[in-house]
Amino acid sequence: LRGGKLPRNVPYSRKKFQTRFSLSAAQSELFNRCLARRIKDELMFRVLPGDLMQVVKTGGQFVVEENLAEEQQRFDAGMTAITGPIYGPKMKAPLEEPARREETVLLEAELSIAEFRKYSKLTMGSRRPYLIRLSEIEITRSQEGLRFEFELPKGTYATSLMRELTRGE
Repeated sequence: LRGGKLPRNVPYSRKKFQTRFSLSAAQSELFNRCLARRIKDELMFRVLPGDLMQVVKTGGQFVVEENLAEEQQRFDAGMTAITGPIYGPKMKAPLEEPARREETVLLEAELSIAEFRKYSKLTMGSRRPYLIRLSEIEITRSQEGLRFEFELPKGTYATSLMRELTRGE
């Protein structure tokens, strides 16, 4: 994010790809740090006042400002998801403690939202659910071992899911 320059002889299309890829990697790393902190602090399954939630069926987002117990029930039922930051100038921000937690991650990385504005066309910013609940997964035996079939939403990776499914194996 801070002034890394590519050699002049690199074609424009390659520079654009490398810049986009690097920025996306930085956004993913920061999201993962926020997620790791939430897991470490045992807040993965707890809705906090100020959390920015996403309605699973529609994708609509809202901030938890009241009715915390009701929002916890909706989360527990899989109707909503707690979201984490994909930093950028158009990212919707949470409030209260969740906002402070996300700001701390940026500060520890010695970054600010202002630095993402320099690349606003490439790092618009968004929110992504911390927890993905699979609605359907099919596991069958094959000669090679087990075969897993499932669908994941945009921005999630099958390798991460498989790591979680086979953890400890």
